[in-house]
Amino acid sequence: MVDGLTRDVTTEEIEEYREIGVVNLKGILGRDWVDLLGNGLDEVFSTSQESFPVFYDSTEIAEQMKQQGVEVLDDERSRAMSHSGRFLTIIGGWTVNENIRKVALESPLSHVAGRLFGSSKVNFYDDQLLCKEPGAKEYTAFHTDEPYYHLKGEQVCGMWVSPDVVTEDASAMQYVRGSHKWPGVFKPNVFVARQTLSSLGLSEEEGEQNELPDIEGNRDDY
Repeated sequence: MVDGLTRDVTTEEIEEYREIGVVNLKGILGRDWVDLLGNGLDEVFSTSQESFPVFYDSTEIAEQMKQQGVEVLDDERSRAMSHSGRFLTIIGGWTVNENIRKVALESPLSHVAGRLFGSSKVNFYDDQLLCKEPGAKEYTAFHTDEPYYHLKGEQVCGMWVSPDVVTEDASAMQYVRGSHKWPGVFKPNVFVARQTLSSLGLSEEEGEQNELPDIEGNRDDY
């Protein structure tokens, strides 16, 4: 067994990943690495935002969108919440924090990716660190990662790893099964709303990009 993992990726999990585009490898990362990630996240989100290549506050962005008349994502439950927490994102934390750097470059996550790809070599691209404080009510619109990554190819994946217990009511990630096989590239959106970046004048479209279907409004179809 690979050092730092509780077990290896199974053949069935590899097949599931390749067929539906996602696989839940629950508890596969060893406790020491999970704790290192948790400590790193605590450190980066208490560090000055100017220290990082990219930092943004989705709560603040949502308020700006509302003021511009953009309909942000919500539901009956989130509307009833008293708004006390923020939804924060850092990109490039590995360039600033040693713990995040170790997880990104030295942990067995690269082995996991190699198993899923069937590759003997894996390149690390970047990290995206997310923090939803208690009371944060912002939803993230369904999107595809490809137009944000500026990468092409089949051997590309994102790994969503949480040091905290995850439940359906506590910021669990959601995926659309089989969407990795959809043809074409989809327009990136502003995350807190379905509106595309280009429609809001925040970016120019790169080549031919399709409109993403309304997944939020038609969940039963997906």
